Amino acid sequence: MHPERLQHDYVPPNLPRREDERKEMYDFFYEFFEKKARFISLSLVGNAGVGKTVLSRRVGEDIEQALRPHVRTLYVNCYMIRNPFKALVEIVRKITPSIPRRGLSLYEVMDSFLKILHDMRCGVLIILDEINMLFKDKAERARDMLYMLSRTDENDEWRRLNISIGIITTSRNEVWPYKWLDSATRASFIKKVHKLNDYSKNDLFEILRYRAELALRFGSYNDEILEFIADYTAQYKNGNARIAIDLLAYAAEIAEMQKSSEILPEHVRRAINDLSYARIDINVDPEVLYSLGRHKLIVLLSIIRALKITNKAYITRRELQPFYQQVCEEYGEKPRRTTQLLKYIKELGTELGTIMSVEVSGKGQRGRSTRISINVELDLLEKTILSLIEQ
Repeated sequence: MHPERLQHDYVPPNLPRREDERKEMYDFFYEFFEKKARFISLSLVGNAGVGKTVLSRRVGEDIEQALRPHVRTLYVNCYMIRNPFKALVEIVRKITPSIPRRGLSLYEVMDSFLKILHDMRCGVLIILDEINMLFKDKAERARDMLYMLSRTDENDEWRRLNISIGIITTSRNEVWPYKWLDSATRASFIKKVHKLNDYSKNDLFEILRYRAELALRFGSYNDEILEFIADYTAQYKNGNARIAIDLLAYAAEIAEMQKSSEILPEHVRRAINDLSYARIDINVDPEVLYSLGRHKLIVLLSIIRALKITNKAYITRRELQPFYQQVCEEYGEKPRRTTQLLKYIKELGTELGTIMSVEVSGKGQRGRSTRISINVELDLLEKTILSLIEQ
């Protein structure tokens, strides 16, 4: 219904599993602007996909809404610009489009920017996303820009200006200030550092459920589909929420193209295969499969049949049993006892690596069950197994 709400540049009203950080950052900057202080910064650090960009932009929008018209939020994607002078011009042009793109020095652009803020009686919250990219080719200029932003009170002319500058930076690690900034700039620019932890499977599930509620038609997905995506992303993609959301968006597109009324597990498996950055090293190598032996291939075939017929993302050992019995009968194999079957399933989970996942739910409790999922398109895997069994 609203596919744009699954895009990278969408900033949702709420941030599941990041609301505590959102409030902390909001309070930090609100107090700064209320006091009309001169400069403050907060550095967000974390791996790809932990929500640095969406958190910083959400806080920026919150601050602007609360303090409008006295504060403006200005977002710059440093990964795209990669040039400190162009980044500063981009910042100034968001305030006044009349600033020329060429012909001025870094100092002159900064001077114009600060005087415009003074005249407008407006504070700014600047978001420098992926700030380390500004230092790739123009390290000295980037250092000069940060020094000037954080030390306006050391310039006689600028000291008289009534300005408030807050900055949020994002980066994937805490190394860049020590690699690129001298001690003086580092001391004045880096005021607070906040590290975001990687998302867990449960975190990703909550994020996906919220985004699905915002973007997709009610009834077009279920919790098991969201759990399947969250499970896969947490296990193989370091909990990268962007990849999880992309998989949901692409699986929804596949379902729509196939005129399916709901997203099915096979749509997710195809999305995993089609999105190169979401794919893992899943190699359906006939030699590896052949080495499993005939009976393990029959167990694997029964898992595939069970998943296909039930249209489920996961199958338990108990649910697998009738399919296993049927495949054994089809190929003249004697079914193994439950204990041996469980042993085979666990061994397959190890031997097949990323192709198949096996987890024991309710570990350490009575009534626990073994859940099995497969991460590749089932038809492809089934076709390969059938040819090997026939051999």
